[in-house]
Amino acid sequence: MRTIFWATSGAYIAAAMSGCRLWLHVDDPQCDRDQACVDLFGAGATCVSGGVCSVPASRTGSDSQSVRAVPARWSCVRDEPEMVTLDSSRKLRVRMDVVDASSLHVPEGLNGAACLADDVDCGRPVVEGVVPGGDGFMEFMLPYGFQGYFSLEAPDSLPVLAYNNRPYTENLTTRGPPMLTREVLDDVAAASGNDPSDPERGAVFLEIRDCNDVAGDGVRFDGVDAHTPFYFEGALPDPSLQQTAISNQLSAGREPRSVGGFVNLEPGSTTFQAKWGDTQEVLGRVTVEIKAGYITYVRIRAGY
Repeated sequence: MRTIFWATSGAYIAAAMSGCRLWLHVDDPQCDRDQACVDLFGAGATCVSGGVCSVPASRTGSDSQSVRAVPARWSCVRDEPEMVTLDSSRKLRVRMDVVDASSLHVPEGLNGAACLADDVDCGRPVVEGVVPGGDGFMEFMLPYGFQGYFSLEAPDSLPVLAYNNRPYTENLTTRGPPMLTREVLDDVAAASGNDPSDPERGAVFLEIRDCNDVAGDGVRFDGVDAHTPFYFEGALPDPSLQQTAISNQLSAGREPRSVGGFVNLEPGSTTFQAKWGDTQEVLGRVTVEIKAGYITYVRIRAGY
């Protein structure tokens, strides 16, 4: 069995910073050049008089130990993300290829729609009736700033809801989420140490990307009620893992992914948080809908 998760392209870092705060080290100087501060605190940090690092105030928070503990690759979580307003007068093109997780072929009868986040039953689709073109890609014309979800269905696969916690602000070509059969989902459940998937409940797979849009290892997802997340290593979950690992066996193109998940969650609206494993600082969050008999895919970008 092969399990495939979607790939992405492009990178985005919000950078709205103002003011500075000095972090003092009572023993040796912290730095002799700016790069030493960047290595400690991330982009924007500078070395000032006395060998002290100056860090943008919007990233420092109130706990200096927390600042030191989070690697620079996650430093954007202390920046305010750019405010994006939905603008239906500006259109974006999002192209994605969606394949069956086992065959790697486009599922027969695949059909998709894009829906606003608050339209949980997709009764007012932004676009609907989207089918793969001759090149296998589905093409969605979306309003600028769209931040909803994609609904995907195929006759022999479990239906899918696919979320991204960052608004769409540019044209994009990407891999879409895979379509799984009930049997494949049961294989994932068994590998993770869970009971077989319950058709009256839903499954969720979460992928974390860092500030550079790179797979993020060392991240923990919050549990949901009595459910503990599992994490993938290789093509299947490893029950011994307590945080994300990087695998190149979770997408058709072998792109590095860091993925965790749950099976048999109660239907309803649920907020997921990704946290840095050492400090439990929140790296990103997203609220999604879980539906009975569906798989919900979630891509969490740091800083959103």
